[in-house]
Amino acid sequence: MIVSKQWVEQSLQSYHEWMYGFHYGYLWYLKKEKIEKTGEEYITYSASGAGGQKIYVIPDLDMVITVTSRTSLVKDNSHILNDVIGRFILPSVR
Repeated sequence: MIVSKQWVEQSLQSYHEWMYGFHYGYLWYLKKEKIEKTGEEYITYSASGAGGQKIYVIPDLDMVITVTSRTSLVKDNSHILNDVIGRFILPSVR
């Protein structure tokens, strides 16, 4: 075991409210993603790296999404990737 179950559970709790509707745990961003057409909501956990490197975990759908990209050479617009989850990916899997 690399980390305990208790540490994982603690890491997925909100300890700080962040921008764009996110909360922050231990290295994870937490957010409720909503499917626009149906109103269904899913808790997502995401990790974010520089310039668009992302990991999204959606436990209710047994889904992990990874993104390796460069959203901009000058300004970090990686928050745009977050909109893709609720608008395009979630509606396509249900």
